[in-house]
Amino acid sequence: MDRSLQFYKGFSAESSIFPVRTMMLMGVKKILMLNFAGSVNQRFEPGSIMLTEDYINLISDNPFIGQKTDSPGSRYLDMNEALCPEFRKSIYKSAKSSRLKVHQGVFLSVPGPSFPTPAEYRFYNLMGADAVGNSGVFECMAAHQMDRKFACISLINDNCDPYRPDSKNSQKLLQTIREYEGSIIKLLDSLLNH
Repeated sequence: MDRSLQFYKGFSAESSIFPVRTMMLMGVKKILMLNFAGSVNQRFEPGSIMLTEDYINLISDNPFIGQKTDSPGSRYLDMNEALCPEFRKSIYKSAKSSRLKVHQGVFLSVPGPSFPTPAEYRFYNLMGADAVGNSGVFECMAAHQMDRKFACISLINDNCDPYRPDSKNSQKLLQTIREYEGSIIKLLDSLLNH
């Protein structure tokens, strides 16, 4: 059962970062987040992996809204290099050495849970996004606020061509995830062994 505190499930942006903050307070120095995304970059095919190099937040919320002090970190946070370049480089190297198809790109976060319209997919593509999904941005912000290393990889589970839209449903996406989940396991094995 999925017990994640995602925004699309009705949790606030502040609540969704609780697990990350808890891990940081327990001494965790690095977090690698996994999620699933649809590609708006037509070169990113289903089953491939995207390593997030930057993101666009279209959820229109921020987990630091209402924070009264600069504890556990500044609420006026500089988001340059929020995704640790060195951590990303080591993940990319591991993926390549494992002969996995890996892209680097911009992740766009939307609230969900409904799927975007073809016009929205075209808009996301024009904005410079490569993939779109519902999770990872708030967690990245929380880790960066506490000066920890954070990286995110997405399993591309759908090609969202806005000019040739196809029907989307959660069962179809879950089937794709099950088909390609071995790629993520292979990458994690490689990272743990280096």
